[in-house]
Amino acid sequence: MKGSSQKRGFFIFVLALLIIFVAVTFLFFADEFKTVYRFMTKSEKEIRLDVGDGEKVVVGLETTIVTVFFPNFIENPTMEDCSLVYPVERVVRYRKSLEAAVLNEVLAGVSKEEDEQGFYTSIPSEALWQDIDIVNGVASVDFNDALDENVGGSCLISTIRSQIEQTLMQVPGVDTVRISINGESELILQP
Repeated sequence: MKGSSQKRGFFIFVLALLIIFVAVTFLFFADEFKTVYRFMTKSEKEIRLDVGDGEKVVVGLETTIVTVFFPNFIENPTMEDCSLVYPVERVVRYRKSLEAAVLNEVLAGVSKEEDEQGFYTSIPSEALWQDIDIVNGVASVDFNDALDENVGGSCLISTIRSQIEQTLMQVPGVDTVRISINGESELILQP
């Protein structure tokens, strides 16, 4: 028994030393090797690596100008055609999926400057896309329940559809858009 307790005591001692060593090493080198995530907007995430001396390198992002669509009460004050949406150019940074970046931009809504120019969004602020896939020119995008919650009236539904469809049609290779909510596409966005 005495040998067993000595081994256990030695093991605990070595484990404690290892934990102290890792903690001290982390504290000493944390500023040199840490990865910083910075969220610029809902739609734009960039990873910056601190390479020392305050210099940061942006990793794996491409930048492009995209067009997203919003209704505008100055351009269409009477809303006679609720499907009318108007282009707004945005600079987006993305890693792999341009369609995801474009979709994130339309879900982010309008900026203060765009709001002052009469633009607004009809898409509920809680709406999030869950999946997007482009096959044979069809962009299939699946949303959470919030896209369809407390949304009523044919005019509002038409505007929401137009915002999403017109925005995604700007992505190269997209000819049509199929919208679904939790996989359901038939009984959604009904007046």
